[in-house]
Amino acid sequence: MTTHFVTRHPGAIEWAARQGLHIDRQIAHLDPAAIQPGDVVIGILPVNLAAEVCARGGQFFNLTLDLPPNAR
Repeated sequence: MTTHFVTRHPGAIEWAARQGLHIDRQIAHLDPAAIQPGDVVIGILPVNLAAEVCARGGQFFNLTLDLPPNAR
């Protein structure tokens, strides 16, 4: 099982570290073909890619950060 963290934002990476999340791969873009059954994907993905992660036997967790516009 691999945990993929899909983000380009340094703040999200820092947040994940503060949360103590175990991340195997931090990537800017996801290639759904790389997902194996049991993999976990955390990030913000279009619905079609999130569905493909699940169809390939992975789990997808949407990353939502409640930030004001000036902090994004």
